[in-house]
Amino acid sequence: MGNINYFGKSLKVSTLFGGHKSDRSERTASKSEKDKKAQTMRIPKVLAQNIIFNTISNFMYHFVNFKYSLENSKQVVLYFCKRYELDQSRTHLLLSELESAQNQADLALSPKELS
Repeated sequence: MGNINYFGKSLKVSTLFGGHKSDRSERTASKSEKDKKAQTMRIPKVLAQNIIFNTISNFMYHFVNFKYSLENSKQVVLYFCKRYELDQSRTHLLLSELESAQNQADLALSPKELS
C-alpha cells in the first residue's frame, strides 16, 4: 500500500490496520463473488433442451406467416438445433412441425389468391 511517516517513524499502512482488509473491501469482494456464482449457475441439460425446443417451436408459425421459404426455415431451425445441441428426436419433431405448418398454410390459400 504505502508508507506513512508518523512521529519520525515510517510505518506501513497495512500494519496500521492490522494487515487485514477493511470491512468495506471484504463486503465488496464477497458481493462480486456472489455475482460470479450467479453468472455461472447451470441448469440441467434436459431442462435446457425443453426450453430450447419450446422456444424454437414458438417461431414455427412466424416463419409461415412471414412467408419465409421452407428451405430457409429448415436451415434456421437446424442451425439452432446444432448450436444448442438439441437431440435428434427433438430436431426431427421441429422439422416435422415446420413442414406441417407450411403445408397447412399452403392449403389455406383460396383459389383467388393462387391466380
